[in-house]
Amino acid sequence: MKNKKGFTLLEIVLVLIIIGIVALFSSFGLIEVVNKYVNTKQNTEYSLKLNIAVSRIFLELKNLDSIISYTTNSIIYTRDTRRYTYALGLVGTELKLNNTNEYPSEAKGYILLDRVKSFSLKPEKSDGSSWQTTDSISDLAQIKVNIKLDTSPEIEITFSINPWFNDTYNGPR
Repeated sequence: MKNKKGFTLLEIVLVLIIIGIVALFSSFGLIEVVNKYVNTKQNTEYSLKLNIAVSRIFLELKNLDSIISYTTNSIIYTRDTRRYTYALGLVGTELKLNNTNEYPSEAKGYILLDRVKSFSLKPEKSDGSSWQTTDSISDLAQIKVNIKLDTSPEIEITFSINPWFNDTYNGPR
């Protein structure tokens, strides 16, 4: 009898099939890991953008002296002892800041945040009722801001700002 060494063709084919199946399932897991990494990276970058935009909105509205006009998604106000007029508003899916007394538009304003689904402002008096531009600025206790982003998953942030320079002390009573 001969001493046979080596593998048969059937053994080699079976090993290749098994390696192919393992590689197939491994690639599904690898693709999932890469997709999660990309989504996490995008969400982290967008969270940083959101943080910067919210900080800027907070500083802008915290230091306002008067509100010239506002709608549910935009506001024109003065700050720095009424020397400068600014406008903040939603234009399409972009939240823009404009350094004039006109509402932001497609051509005017600096983009604070993109992919904005909705943006709302609600100035309130200390008793919780709605503040109007015909009211005294000293009656303005807080401005409630709500931002919804068109991200996956959807991000929504709501916060209140108590203006400093409106002759009220300690914000809402």
